[in-house]
Parts: sequence; C-alpha cells; structure tokens
Amino acid sequence: MIEGQFTATGTSPEVQATEIDLSVSGTFVGSIAVQRKIGDSWRTVEEITAANERVFKNAQARGFRLECTAHTSGTIDYAYG
Repeated sequence: MIEGQFTATGTSPEVQATEIDLSVSGTFVGSIAVQRKIGDSWRTVEEITAANERVFKNAQARGFRLECTAHTSGTIDYAYG
C-alpha cells in the first residue's frame, strides 16, 4: 500500500499491478491525474477534483501513479495498492 499527501503539485510513487484500489480524501482545492504508463509515456485515465474511492483495473500489470496537476489549498491524502 502506498500512502501519501500532496500539498503542492508533484507525482506519487509508481506501482505496478493489475488492479488498484484508490482512496483520495481531505479538504482541498486541486486536481489529481490518475495515470497509467504505456510504453515510455504516462497517460491520464481520469481527473479527480474531490474525495473519491475507485478501483482501476489493468489488463496488464502496467505502471500506475498519481500526479497533482493543480493545487490551490488544503491537503490531498491518497492511498493505493
């Protein structure tokens, strides 16, 4: 399980898995891009702008990470694995 916080823009650690349980919580104004690695590049599969619980499935065990693309205020807590 990877857990962390965003208080500014940046990226989370990468994990490789066929299924990811994602939890985003906190009181914040910002945007998080859910990204999968395809080849050598990262592709955004969903944008999250509020607390959220989701399951993402990969047909292959591709890389997965979060990128905080915008941060105005608050703390964005995340956990996935």
